[in-house]
Amino acid sequence: MRTTVFASQVSPVPLPAGASLLLAGLAMIGLLKRRRAV
Repeated sequence: MRTTVFASQVSPVPLPAGASLLLAGLAMIGLLKRRRAV
């Protein structure tokens, strides 16, 4: 949820629902990879 809000604040134009969901998914995958690596 934090990632979606952060992305909306950074981009001047609100991203489409698909793009926001994609970014959120990538962020979750990144966090999971970091947790597994550490």
